[in-house]
Amino acid sequence: MHAGTKVSQPSKAQSLTSLVFYGAVLLIAYLAFQIVRPFLGEIGWAVVLAICLAPAQARLAKRFGAMRTAALLTLLVVFVLIVPALVAIGMLVSEGPQVVAYVNMGDDELLIDYRLPSDHSTPIEVARRNNFYGIRFRVRNDGDLPAAAELLGEALTQSS
Repeated sequence: MHAGTKVSQPSKAQSLTSLVFYGAVLLIAYLAFQIVRPFLGEIGWAVVLAICLAPAQARLAKRFGAMRTAALLTLLVVFVLIVPALVAIGMLVSEGPQVVAYVNMGDDELLIDYRLPSDHSTPIEVARRNNFYGIRFRVRNDGDLPAAAELLGEALTQSS
């Protein structure tokens, strides 16, 4: 700068305009983050997969082309990661009621999925009568747990 040149100060209007502009930019950035925030975990996994599969993608792209390689790697990820995860989640959901029953099980119950019939037939007799096998037994015996355990023991010895 020259010694005689004055540096012009921004006017109040320009300062206010800049303040409003930068405030709007910060507000938009914050709102955009709020939209993206629920997906940060998925975005993180996508970055990890992209980094891990980049060498394979580069080699396959030379052989099959970019579009076919993208489709192939997408199918690979679906079958290697997503399908087993869905199967595991399905298994956990199907076992949920049994876990809840186990947690809520009282002291007067055996962890056996079968309710003793009123005619005192054994669980094996009921299974044979109804033509089903591999049943889970739950014995609920109101106050006489040793008798229920004894009936179950007899049923198991008869079946072997």
